[in-house]
Amino acid sequence: MEDQPEQSPEDVKKAVEAVYAYGASLLRAGKTSAEVEEALIEKGIPQETAALVVSRLVKAREEIVVEASNKNKSQGQTNMALGALICIAGIVITAATYSAASEGGGRYVVAWGAIIFGAIRFFRGLSQASG
Repeated sequence: MEDQPEQSPEDVKKAVEAVYAYGASLLRAGKTSAEVEEALIEKGIPQETAALVVSRLVKAREEIVVEASNKNKSQGQTNMALGALICIAGIVITAATYSAASEGGGRYVVAWGAIIFGAIRFFRGLSQASG
C-alpha cells in the first residue's frame, strides 16, 4: 500500500472549496441536480458526499433567490411610498395655488411633472413589491 502525503487543513479546505465551486458552476450552466451529482461522482467524489454537496448548493441558491425577492419587495415598498409622496405634493401644490388664484385672481401652478413622476414611481414600486 502506497503512503499518501499528509494533507494540511488548508489543503483540505481548498479541495472542499474547489468541489463546491465546480458543482456551483455546473448548476449555473443549467445542469440538473442529478447531472451535477453524477459529474461529481465521475471526479471521484463519493456518492453520499456528492449528494450532500448538491443539496447544500441547491439550498444556498434558493436562499439567495428568496433574499433577492425580499430585497426587491422592500425597494418596491420604498418606491411606492416615495412616489405617493411626490404625487400628493404635486396635487397639494396645484390645489393650493388654484385656490389662491380663484379667490383673488391671478395665475396658478399645475404641478403635472410631480404628479406624473410620482404616479409612475408609485406604480413601478407596486409592480416591484408584488413580485
